[in-house]
Amino acid sequence: MKMKKVIFIMLVAAFSVASVNAQLNFGVKAGLNASTINGFSEFEEGFSLDATYRPGFHIGVAAQCMFTPQMGIETGLYYSTLGINTGMKMLGIELLSMNVNTSYLQLPVSFLYKFNVGQDLDIYPSVGIYLGYGLDGKLKVKSDLPLEDLDVEIPDDVSFFDSIEKGGLGSNRFDMGATIGLNLQYSKFTIGVGYDLGFLKINNKDSETPKDWTNGNVKVSVGYFF
Repeated sequence: MKMKKVIFIMLVAAFSVASVNAQLNFGVKAGLNASTINGFSEFEEGFSLDATYRPGFHIGVAAQCMFTPQMGIETGLYYSTLGINTGMKMLGIELLSMNVNTSYLQLPVSFLYKFNVGQDLDIYPSVGIYLGYGLDGKLKVKSDLPLEDLDVEIPDDVSFFDSIEKGGLGSNRFDMGATIGLNLQYSKFTIGVGYDLGFLKINNKDSETPKDWTNGNVKVSVGYFF
């Protein structure tokens, strides 16, 4: 129900923007991700992994709707690869690695305010929310030791989103969170950095992991508005 309310509010805001005399610009954006899954490194009680950010990318279309020359909304639709890399070592030898590679379709909606710092040069912070839907995902486990020796019972390659009945983890495909950014725009070109922090638990609701899993992602983007 809460998800439906958020979507409804976002749609109302979008139609409200369209009804006023606003400047609308469309463009394309792409960039690099450095993602993690918060809480994943404590996969089982008493069993922890060293987590590192997983490299990925995002690409999609963007739109800016400016109420005034300074204030507006930016949204878009992006294909984004996320996940996490983890490992457990002893005396410099890797005993076990667990890597998650997921792909999402994401819809961010952010408020922005542009500060002019030069001719055709603006800097603008942005803050908002994003909605995400998991398209595909894999959890891969590698070890030089039998997994049963580490008291870990999990196949070495399973689907992240497929149901448990189909041999997957049954993770939640829907994601939502906060997004913040800082962007530099020169004429029609943009470059920016941002961070997405997931609010929704993405692991299975019946899972017995010590902590909820939520997405986190640092991103760097470049774009062009027509």
